Amino acid sequence: MTVSFSEIPYDWRNPGVFIEARPVYDAIGLTEFPARAVLVVQKLASGSAVPGQLYTVTREADGAALFGRGSIGQEMVAAFKANNRTTDCRAIALEDL
Repeated sequence: MTVSFSEIPYDWRNPGVFIEARPVYDAIGLTEFPARAVLVVQKLASGSAVPGQLYTVTREADGAALFGRGSIGQEMVAAFKANNRTTDCRAIALEDL
């Protein structure tokens, strides 16, 4: 038997007891949507991302690999991941002029 959680993030490493109560919203017409974020970032020529293509960013290191080390895209991914580790993050790269 597996137990899955909807609200308690999988990457919390805090000791303690966490309780999740999930109300059923079907009776009142509400639906649940997963939280997602899309970043529109600037990439340098050293980044491997194709401009205009959507990428899933799972780690802070993905910012440097996709958008180039020292780029605004890398900094945006680092800032997002430092503040929010659990939300699904996608990024679209724009070419640096």
